[in-house]
Amino acid sequence: MIQENQLQLAAHLARNMTVEDFMTEDSVFVPSASFLEGMEQLCHRTKEKQKVEKYLQMQKWGCIMKKIISLSLCAAIFVGCGIPACAEFRGNQIMSAQEEARIMERYEQELEYIAIASNTAIDHIDGNTIDAIKSVSYGPAFHNEAYQFDEMMREIALAVMDYRDEQTVSVRGTIIPGTYSREIVASGRLYESVNNAIPVGATYSYAYTDSITVAVGANVQGYSLSTEYTHATTVTTSFSGPEDGTKLVNGKYATGRIVFVIVSGNLIHEQWDYINDYGQLEEIDSYFIESTTASTSIHTTLSCFSVSSSYWGIETENRAQVRTYSSETAALNDLRTYPNRFV
Repeated sequence: MIQENQLQLAAHLARNMTVEDFMTEDSVFVPSASFLEGMEQLCHRTKEKQKVEKYLQMQKWGCIMKKIISLSLCAAIFVGCGIPACAEFRGNQIMSAQEEARIMERYEQELEYIAIASNTAIDHIDGNTIDAIKSVSYGPAFHNEAYQFDEMMREIALAVMDYRDEQTVSVRGTIIPGTYSREIVASGRLYESVNNAIPVGATYSYAYTDSITVAVGANVQGYSLSTEYTHATTVTTSFSGPEDGTKLVNGKYATGRIVFVIVSGNLIHEQWDYINDYGQLEEIDSYFIESTTASTSIHTTLSCFSVSSSYWGIETENRAQVRTYSSETAALNDLRTYPNRFV
């Protein structure tokens, strides 16, 4: 019995390739009997009958597979179980020299700001400077309309991934030419991990770290994450509860201090079709946080959660406003899902 994925693969080849494109003299691959049978069945199930019949007449099928492999390697796209590529950079280099020069010229003003704010010489965009670039870009200056920090970080992320692709050789599966796409679907502050509120009047100092794990399936800006993102501890900060009588900016009495960790960066969406190790056609649809340009930071703000008065509000970190909700759960979910509203 012919598997549907074999027919799908044959149909894709018939729609997108011609026999002349793949004729070579050194092909030695012989298709399986089931695949040939699937192609024969396809003659009766698709409008691509003439092309399929040409394929059935070919004696040297390896040329098709070799051409696909050649194209995919030229594109240098990592394939493997829907997991984004992970390649070691050469030294401190994280992007091509051409892209580095282009980005540094285009965002000269932003990089000068970062150099002053971080007291770091930004003469390259590499492993030595990327932490300073992320720290300032995703900090308070992120909302400064005079600068294009978000746009710069998006371009850096794409340049990093392009360079990573060039250093990676796929050993699993074969991408179908013309099916690959990559885009940034969200950027800036992407996700929050919210800790329990420190109650008002608590004088004990609680220690918090910037470590965070965003699990597969987590809602990141409305998208379901396909690959886990993890950041190990690099910063530890201590907080205590607000003093008794502390008020929110709208006059409500604070009931606690919320401490939360924000993940900032770029959420990537990749799609492609590929032939796996078993010759089956698979469709990959993946969302992940690009790790090189991702950053975490610790934040705190005041809240007023009162069941007796049916009031649940969270103040923004800059004390500009208080956002109100129908329940504590709704308030914390909004804080977790849309961090840009609070920082």
